[in-house]
Amino acid sequence: MATKSVRTIINNSIARVLPIVKKKIKEEIDRKIIELQNEIMTPEFIAKQLQPEVNPNTCSDKGKDKFKEKIDKMEEKLNNLQELFQKSLTFLQDQENKIASISTIAPTPPGIPNPVTTIQDTMNGVQPLIQTLQAIILAAPAILASQISAPGVGGPVSGTVITNTNNGVIRANSTIKEFMDMFRCVPRILGKYTKIADDIIRLGQKPKAIATTAIQKIEILKAFLIYLEMDFISRCNDLMAEPNPPQPNPPQIPPDLTLNDVIQQIQSLYGDMLDNLIAQGDKKAIERTFVLNEKFERIKNTQVRIIDI
Repeated sequence: MATKSVRTIINNSIARVLPIVKKKIKEEIDRKIIELQNEIMTPEFIAKQLQPEVNPNTCSDKGKDKFKEKIDKMEEKLNNLQELFQKSLTFLQDQENKIASISTIAPTPPGIPNPVTTIQDTMNGVQPLIQTLQAIILAAPAILASQISAPGVGGPVSGTVITNTNNGVIRANSTIKEFMDMFRCVPRILGKYTKIADDIIRLGQKPKAIATTAIQKIEILKAFLIYLEMDFISRCNDLMAEPNPPQPNPPQIPPDLTLNDVIQQIQSLYGDMLDNLIAQGDKKAIERTFVLNEKFERIKNTQVRIIDI
């Protein structure tokens, strides 16, 4: 029966799904997003943790290896934090996709079953059946009239035909009423669940924005680590090149640091550093390998090692 099918879809694919999705989104916000947000480090904190005193001891091979270990540990922590944010972002999006077809403010992703469309198709398929039932009701008087004989005139009268006709009319009226009740109630019920779905989608929008912003901030912090490492190497080179060591001045952290700013500083600082290292007799250097996107921007640090030069 179409009405039973519609009730089943509403109960199983809408009414039961919405509270489950809402609960999972709230748990993700309370247990992960807020907690992870508090673990994001600032450039000032990183600079304070990693900025060593520049002297012959810290600039020795052993000192450089020790500094590299600090950089690697800090980078690993940032990578793990970024991965957790990405997992939370993916989880929230997956939950949103489950109810997107019920909501009016979220696009329905391809390949996701749409219970609302299924209900609408079911209701549209009922229309021809209603027309058939109405035809049965309209034909009933003529069928019944054919079973009535005039006084004194004999004729075939079938009690079975009369009973079946009356029962058919009763069932047809009952079915039409059931369908009309469905047409009247289902839009109101769907409207209620649509509002609930919209509220759940809005609930997940803020933590999704927090996770996205956090991922971007961590990318900047990872680039800032590279800048600090290059700055340390540069200041060690200056120390070895000058008779009197310069006063160690930690790099100034520019306000409103952006990823492009950091990359430009790294490129400016790095320059011809390898040639300078060879010219002054250094035998080792740090080699970093990156993955670039289509805009030639660094998107992933794939390898860090000490090489002979």
